[in-house]
Amino acid sequence: MRRTVARKYLHIVLTGLSSDFAGALQESRSKWLKTNDGISFLPSTSGQTNCHSLGRHLYGLLSDAGPGVTDSHEIIVFCLQPAAIARLQQASRFSVFPVAYPENIPWDRYYGRPQKLRTLLNRAIDSLRTPLKLVRQNLGLLRSELNSKANSTPLLLPQGNFRSSRLSTYLQSVADALSTADLEETLKKQRARLNEAHFKRVASGGNRRQYVDDSRTTFQTPSSHRERHGESGGRSTEAGHSLWCRCASRRRFGVLIPEGFHYDCQLNSAERRFVGCHREELGIKTGTHLNISPDDFIRGLSNS
Repeated sequence: MRRTVARKYLHIVLTGLSSDFAGALQESRSKWLKTNDGISFLPSTSGQTNCHSLGRHLYGLLSDAGPGVTDSHEIIVFCLQPAAIARLQQASRFSVFPVAYPENIPWDRYYGRPQKLRTLLNRAIDSLRTPLKLVRQNLGLLRSELNSKANSTPLLLPQGNFRSSRLSTYLQSVADALSTADLEETLKKQRARLNEAHFKRVASGGNRRQYVDDSRTTFQTPSSHRERHGESGGRSTEAGHSLWCRCASRRRFGVLIPEGFHYDCQLNSAERRFVGCHREELGIKTGTHLNISPDDFIRGLSNS
């Protein structure tokens, strides 16, 4: 039976705007968002995107008691400055989809100018439709990559524990192409490049392949959906998680990670250091078998 991916909606976070302007865009949501899309905003008097404040904001939205971001929502964050996008990618561990506001609107200059706000609001809404159309298209590409190609895409490899400089290059290349028409080609080209170096045939495993990092640690994906029993850090019962653990535990570039997806890892070199989902160091001995989720959560070990 062919597996289908459930329809997803956006949750838009508007950062760097005045409360008046963000509120006006929120009230006009029916003109530029779909019915089940969500929207929230972080007011700012400086036009800056504060990654810690955004992490706290999303943590609240994603909490079980929160009002709004469900597993049907893919998270998009609008930022004013290119530097903010780069900072956000690193702080969020590539778990959200950041987008630059269109440049034809002075997004950060609507302070104390209600008449001008009303006049230019429709221009602002019109200017958001074009990037959102491309965002929805590219989210579909990412969704396919994370689901249809889950066992052969580097996009799900745990950044903190897969030892390879190529992985950082790959993720940054995808991040740079998120809001462009080149994303499909970038995913294909960069996947082939990394897989050539790290995606190896399993010994006595027929056509099965596994990832092998520079420390010779193997990362093997489940052979069937029934074996997807992994546990992500943001949903575990352990303490000590950072603000971004919740978001990173279930999303990559804003798109939901397949439920229970993990890597079966075998440490084949001398004792090396692993990290947990909030980047705490863990010492693990040679020969140990581990279940590592894409967010670096290691099941069965203390991550607190």
